[in-house]
Amino acid sequence: MEYRLIHEKSIVVDAHNDVLSGAVARGHNISKRLDSGNTDLVRLKEGGVDVQVFAIFCDDSFGTGVAFTEAEKQADAFKMLINENSGKIVATRNLDEISHAVESGKIAAMLAIEGGHMLEDDISKLHKIAEWGVCYLTLTWNNSTSWASSAVDEFNATRNGKTVSVRGLSEFGREIVFAMNQLDIVVDLAHAGPRTFFDAVECSSKPVIVSHGNAYAICPVVRNLADDQIRAVANTGGVIGVTFYAPFVDAVYTDKIELLKKKYSGFVAMLEGQGLKGGRLLERLFNKYPQEAELIRPSVSQVVDHIDYMVNIAGIDHVGLGSDYFATTTHPFPKGMADVTGYPLITQELSARGYPEHAIEKILGGNFLRVLTVV
Repeated sequence: MEYRLIHEKSIVVDAHNDVLSGAVARGHNISKRLDSGNTDLVRLKEGGVDVQVFAIFCDDSFGTGVAFTEAEKQADAFKMLINENSGKIVATRNLDEISHAVESGKIAAMLAIEGGHMLEDDISKLHKIAEWGVCYLTLTWNNSTSWASSAVDEFNATRNGKTVSVRGLSEFGREIVFAMNQLDIVVDLAHAGPRTFFDAVECSSKPVIVSHGNAYAICPVVRNLADDQIRAVANTGGVIGVTFYAPFVDAVYTDKIELLKKKYSGFVAMLEGQGLKGGRLLERLFNKYPQEAELIRPSVSQVVDHIDYMVNIAGIDHVGLGSDYFATTTHPFPKGMADVTGYPLITQELSARGYPEHAIEKILGGNFLRVLTVV
């Protein structure tokens, strides 16, 4: 079957997009096609995305007394998005609701939380987010909590002698996981340090996921998964969402960026003098030199290399998609996938590699539907 027909027939699930924090909560209207960024409802439909998980996110600058309030703000923004666009999108939490939405030509929306620090060490807040219909909670972001250590902190503690208050899950962390199991909130181990990762796998009675992460063997960065982690997720019955985020796809992507910055060091210095850094600086650099920026992007084939690798280790039932698009920029994402219209290219590449239709349907969404929905 021609790949576009397979794509249209499949229920495509993206397990992680940060457009909620990156655009919606900031007042951007994603109901219409935007002339910037990578995500809106129009382009999601064009990309064939049937189920979009919207992640509530705030970084570690949001501490106790602020983080949960920010989560509530974004949950309210999610509700407003749904209410104001009822003809295009609907909030869902189970297979029946998703099926009805897809049959009606609407995007099925699910809500998640990226970062356990938003609980503010208060397990009662977990019960509150369950009332919002949250489908998964990412135990940590790059910052550790008092009860779970992140991949970044565990990595730095091992190599730089950094002190991390918790290495793995504390007893309270285990209580959080137990409560999540009881509340039908899926445990997401993206960003979790290896000790936290395996502690959570051990104590969870239900399948765990990694909403967005790739294979360490192909791209050895701290956020990607070692082979034993890939197997561990599969052994719980869970799913790993392969991400399109270039630094996790291409092992030399960061080196390419540094070479570009060095080549145009004068322009970079000017931007730094204006107070720009990180993603904002790179966006200006890429806009200034778009042809060279395009050459830096990884290929769709490189993304599917990660899918191939994980399927070979975990099996066809345990791999899905978790884009990690974050709303405001078209970098750093693969060629042809600068925005959410590019999902059919994944299907095209899978088909070209000889994946049968039923296997493609599982990777595109069937596997995550099995785990993320409450029956």
